[in-house]
Amino acid sequence: MQIHVVRDIDDPALKADWERLAREADVFPQSAYHWCSTWWRYLARRRELHTVMVLDDKGHVMGIAPLCIERRPGVRVLRSFPVNYGDFFQFLVSPEAQEKSVFEAVLEYVTRYRQWNCALFSPVNDRSILYRFLNGRGYTSKHLIGNIVADIGADSWDEYAATLSGHRRRLTQRKMRALEERHDVDVEVVRDGAGYANYFDRIRELIDARGERDRPKRSDVYMECVRETNLRLFEEGRMMLYLIKASGTVIAYRIGIVHGDTFYDWNTSYDMTWAEYSPGSLSIAYMIRDLIARGFAKLDFMAGAYDFKLTYSATHEMRNSHLFVMGDRSLGSRLFCRYQLAWRDRLRPYYRKIVHPTSKQPAPLG
Repeated sequence: MQIHVVRDIDDPALKADWERLAREADVFPQSAYHWCSTWWRYLARRRELHTVMVLDDKGHVMGIAPLCIERRPGVRVLRSFPVNYGDFFQFLVSPEAQEKSVFEAVLEYVTRYRQWNCALFSPVNDRSILYRFLNGRGYTSKHLIGNIVADIGADSWDEYAATLSGHRRRLTQRKMRALEERHDVDVEVVRDGAGYANYFDRIRELIDARGERDRPKRSDVYMECVRETNLRLFEEGRMMLYLIKASGTVIAYRIGIVHGDTFYDWNTSYDMTWAEYSPGSLSIAYMIRDLIARGFAKLDFMAGAYDFKLTYSATHEMRNSHLFVMGDRSLGSRLFCRYQLAWRDRLRPYYRKIVHPTSKQPAPLG
């Protein structure tokens, strides 16, 4: 195996091989070229692109590792991207290649530490082949967050609801009944780019309102990146938007990615002035009802193993994302690795309290 590094995200050969591998391996959309390249153009900031391509002895690209270099105090870090914009980091590997060989080629290159002191891969899902490889090699890791994958394979919503706890079922029925008795309720499912664009401003309003209360506010640049990446997935039929409307007003939305027989519940918010009806929770019920009707088998709630998600997941599996960090023997590297593995979690509550108060966020399980 040979290594070739690309430092320009707009390199035509990189784009062509990236898109080819994404098709051949049917990768999760957040690892596709458009998603990653759009993130790079909007949010890379001062990072340096360092995408690693693995070639066979005939010069054919067998794998791609989306990596970049960022400067931290005292160290240079080679790390995965998109940072905080993708839920599952992975290498793209051709079905014709042996995954182990591609992984070994990338890691052998990474651990030379020629232009960096540390390497960081995150988030790596524990159901991925990359996780098994890194874990099997003994690289140091830390658990980041869990995600619940609910089995929604049922013939109807009523059949599925019967599997939930009595408390969840009664609460959902009571809230639905109250909302539907007082308002005309409509659940609109948007699957095209034009429809998504029409509602983007309302989605932004709901996100900004939450940002003033219990979530970090999203910048205009970040939201423009979201808009562009999502539009492409809508155009490809790989994204769906659920809008819960009461008397013509959008009171909640859920937007997610379609991949195989699974719906990935990626982003959601609600109008807090309608809190008496629990619109965020009700939107899950309305969404599951529609997903069952469409024949989906799984609902991946994505990052955050929260109680309210579990109450809608009578039968489920828990998946977990991890951070892998490695470094050379320099002092800066040892301090950085220690920060990532231990100190960061200890400092995070103080950071949130001072910089980004999030006291209203639910606590994750565990």
